[in-house]
Amino acid sequence: MVVGRERRCRASADLAAVVRGSSPQRPHGTLDSPERTVIFPGAAGGSRRRLRDVPRCPPGRVNVATGLGILEAMRGARIFGTGLTGALVLLTSGCGLFDSGPSPQETASDFLRAFAAGDNARAAQLTDNPRAARAMLDATRQGMRPTSLTARIGKVDTASDSDNPKASFNADWEFGGDRRWTYPGSLTMRQGTDTTGNDRWLVHWSPSVVYPKLTAQQTLRRSDQQASPEPVKDRDGNPLMQPQSQVKVMLNPQAAGDLQKTAGALASALGGIDPGITQQSIVDEAKQTKPGQAYLVGTLRDAAYQQVKGQLQNLPGVSLTQDEGLASPNKDFAAQVLTGVRKVADQQRDADSGWQVTAVNADGSTGASFVGEPPKPVPPMSVTLSSRTQQAAEDALRPDD
Repeated sequence: MVVGRERRCRASADLAAVVRGSSPQRPHGTLDSPERTVIFPGAAGGSRRRLRDVPRCPPGRVNVATGLGILEAMRGARIFGTGLTGALVLLTSGCGLFDSGPSPQETASDFLRAFAAGDNARAAQLTDNPRAARAMLDATRQGMRPTSLTARIGKVDTASDSDNPKASFNADWEFGGDRRWTYPGSLTMRQGTDTTGNDRWLVHWSPSVVYPKLTAQQTLRRSDQQASPEPVKDRDGNPLMQPQSQVKVMLNPQAAGDLQKTAGALASALGGIDPGITQQSIVDEAKQTKPGQAYLVGTLRDAAYQQVKGQLQNLPGVSLTQDEGLASPNKDFAAQVLTGVRKVADQQRDADSGWQVTAVNADGSTGASFVGEPPKPVPPMSVTLSSRTQQAAEDALRPDD
């Protein structure tokens, strides 16, 4: 018996082991017959019965129609021994009648669970193109930097196309604060061979698996958009800190490869500018960073960055972001006080920052924007410190040459 348009399910048990007629002669037709015909022995030299066509039996599904067709063909034959049990042996002997293996819904659920947890290796293995899936999932996780991601499976539709059922889901990305992105998605399930050589249901891979509007070779990236900082003034209205170009040095531990080696290279470059940055401090911070996220190692004024940029570029897991920040004309002026002021101002900018999620093309260029909010204006800031009084105090404490 040939089952389905593309794939054959063959019975492995001998029909004679279950069905015995009045004659000891074995059936001289087989369940493999391409004409879908089973010949049973009889007084007239055998009765020929044609089995009806049935759909193929994908993994994890019971082909009841096949069993009914066999029983229909057996009508009139005598079943001895265990009665109904004998019939069940025949039903379960056919390939695909009770195939083991995860169903489309189970596979889709496993994929979404791994995707949400950041287990990109596991998620990629559940697709029909593991290499392309792993590369895209890694790039998206690094580009999006979520604080959390939830993906909940919905309905699995097998009615319209039983060979390629579709599983709906809802994705919920959170990026901290009130920054959140939710959308519906869909997975197309197909039968294939996984990385271990087993035939099973797999997610048909394309970038639209992650987000429906992505096209070939695109990934997702979230970017923060901060408003330009306002000058910080002293109590007399004189500027203490002005906006100035700076570079943020970020480290994604998961993308760093040999973390100890990368941390050592960073400490060598930045330790001369900030003695508090050491290999051990970088490793300790990295261990506290959530998977897929990056943390701020340090912020450099443009002049300092120009001195060490050759040591920072091309380090694995390290990203360099040009930004505007607050700086005093003299980095040593009121250093202890202004460090705290700068921290408060940066926290305010972060809280009011905008964001957007865009497509990233294969060449690194930015594609369509999908969601986001513009930054809020930064309110002016002033402190009770007098720059004139502070400068006089520092001059008085400075040793004579």
